Amino acid sequence: MSNVSTQLKALENLSRLYLASMLRGCKTTTEHFKADDDNMPAFQKALEMAHKKSGDWDAKILNAQRQLLATGYDVPDSWMAIGVAGNVTCGREIVKKKPVLFVQVSGPDTNALGKICDEIRIAQIRLQSTPESDGPWSKSDTPSRWGKIFGYSARTFVRRVKNGKIRVIKNSDKSYQVHLNDLPTDQK
Repeated sequence: MSNVSTQLKALENLSRLYLASMLRGCKTTTEHFKADDDNMPAFQKALEMAHKKSGDWDAKILNAQRQLLATGYDVPDSWMAIGVAGNVTCGREIVKKKPVLFVQVSGPDTNALGKICDEIRIAQIRLQSTPESDGPWSKSDTPSRWGKIFGYSARTFVRRVKNGKIRVIKNSDKSYQVHLNDLPTDQK
């Protein structure tokens, strides 16, 4: 688990990306190509570019979602399932009695994104009103002492803290407070 400030940063990052998604792609765009062999390369290039743009943005969003999950924050599924980058569709249709190929890029569901951004703002306010030291915490000690208590080296202790396996309040590089529920059973 991570501390409150890490969760706040992850929430802020996800919120910014969601807001940027709302601003960058509100409208649907469609490109048409004659359905013949001469236009196939242009059609394929337009399709590739649409997927690349959408995929790059999806990767940024997915990374921010994973960072938030890694903090241990209890994230609602609705925040994760939203199609943020929009959709890319392609196919054939008849326009003016002639077959054409099309690539259509639709923007995200801005109403759903707006609702999620509002929920994230509320979550940030709740987290900001939670004191960092809230809960049963141990006295401060060094990573090497904590490592001995847990039966690890100091490096392993710090690595487990970074991985979220042990909840701590990091006072400095050489001073940590451990959540009492994370202590080994013989140390509680």
